[in-house]
Amino acid sequence: MKFFAKYFCKSALSMKSNIIILFLLSLLSSFMYFFVQISIDGNLEYLNSKPVLTNIEKEFLISLQSNQTLAITFLVMLTLITVFVYFMFYKKYCSLHQKELGCYIALGYSTKKMALIILLISIILNFIANICGLCLGWIGSDVMLGLYNDVYSLEHLVKGIYIQNYSTALLSSFLPAISVMIIFEKMNKKDTIDFLNANNNMNTFHVGMFSQILSKFSSFSMRLALRKPFQIFISILSVWIFAILFIMSFSLNLSSQYIFDTQSHGRNYQYDVSYPVYQTVHQDYEKFEYYIKENIKVESNGKKINGSIMGIENSKGLFFLTDERGSQIENIPTNNVVVSEALADLYDIQKGTDITVRLNNIEKSLHVYNIAQNADNYSVYTSKSNLEKLLNISQDSYNGIYTNSITDIPEIGTAHIQNTSERIAKLEENNVSNRTSAVICQILGCVIGCLLLYLTILLKFQEDTKNIFILDMMGYTAKKINKMFISVYRPILNIAFIILLIPSIEICKLIHKSLSLSTNDYIPFQCNIFVILFIFILLNLLYTIIKFLFNSRISRIQKKDITLRYLS
Repeated sequence: MKFFAKYFCKSALSMKSNIIILFLLSLLSSFMYFFVQISIDGNLEYLNSKPVLTNIEKEFLISLQSNQTLAITFLVMLTLITVFVYFMFYKKYCSLHQKELGCYIALGYSTKKMALIILLISIILNFIANICGLCLGWIGSDVMLGLYNDVYSLEHLVKGIYIQNYSTALLSSFLPAISVMIIFEKMNKKDTIDFLNANNNMNTFHVGMFSQILSKFSSFSMRLALRKPFQIFISILSVWIFAILFIMSFSLNLSSQYIFDTQSHGRNYQYDVSYPVYQTVHQDYEKFEYYIKENIKVESNGKKINGSIMGIENSKGLFFLTDERGSQIENIPTNNVVVSEALADLYDIQKGTDITVRLNNIEKSLHVYNIAQNADNYSVYTSKSNLEKLLNISQDSYNGIYTNSITDIPEIGTAHIQNTSERIAKLEENNVSNRTSAVICQILGCVIGCLLLYLTILLKFQEDTKNIFILDMMGYTAKKINKMFISVYRPILNIAFIILLIPSIEICKLIHKSLSLSTNDYIPFQCNIFVILFIFILLNLLYTIIKFLFNSRISRIQKKDITLRYLS
């Protein structure tokens, strides 16, 4: 079988651009996983070995567990995309080399053995990509460790990878190669004569056909493109994945800034003072804005959510809630609540509906008065007087204060005080951390999206090479050939992008929601017209670049006068 192995390697290397893209996709899938996972496993092992964790270490442990979910999510998504690309490549490869494959079958080679050889070579390629991804991920994980250090100020941060996690990544890198078995299994049902009679391009048009349609040339280019519905389907699917990856990556970036902006709005106090037990209202009432905060369980749409309820005053404007339009929410009626945007978005809680809260083992049905944009995640707000009635405590009770003066704070010895600068600093740290992670995801998403679309269009252009040369020998101008085989796909891709824009946005919303629920950290979906325009322009720019590269290649072949080699 070494002769077929040599043939496959030689024929595959003649498509260097395609092989490089396949290798890069496999490498990026592994890198993205190891980049996150290597910064997790070593620190998880260290934290799990400690008998007692500090509060900072507990927060760090929760963050590591959330990032572990993200790492698996990225691995699954990128592996599925890579499987799709490998399947597309193998299908196109078999279509372009049917005659040669038929010759090997006629010589006694079975499709199963040929598939196993291609599978083995592909696994070797993927294994090399996996090792490269591991090495780059090990180096790149310093970025994640630096972010952890900036946010949590921990000294003992280490790298590591569990053997089971590496095995998972290794096996997932082999999955794309297995797609060749599916292609060859379908080929196994064909007779040898079908392979030998097949042209390199199964849908090559005869010269007689070209002469018959000259009078209808204006509509022929579109008819020519639509003659292969599978190719159109693959192109549209590639545009869809391209759009999803870009919208997702930009949304991750924008959401970090959105959270920072909303959590900074409506908070005009300098100090947030909280107490472990209830206090009685201080006599210098005008300096403070009192609140009550308790942990609760929220039940809505059959789901139970751990959260908190706050009874607030807004008489002095030290803290106020804003709705989705940025307007201040005032005078929350009795038995009504304002829920955070995180709760409303993740658990489908609508304004005007009812939710059930379990407070001190007592269930109470409350009406959703509004949705607060700047509320703390998983929080429910009502008036202080209403919460006092629900808790059955005196109206002078409180366990928190908003104030602009640190002096005369009652029972300061038992209080926990957080000033605004500390809160802003923490928000900025989280914003920088999230934005850095988002930028990394954005770059990788953009690279993978571009590689996917590039390979899809390139495979199509390569398939039409023979037809292009036939038309060239018949005397067609380069402009007409361009219009017939190459330029026709631009409107198809643009129309596909416009049609699939709304489904792409909805899928990105679902991904954001899934990530928020799995990490217990609200990641709101963010998108705007400028992002859409940028992606649309990039799609057309990428198409133009591929078109230019392909035209340059055709010109080089024509200048070298080796056209007949591609027509044999």
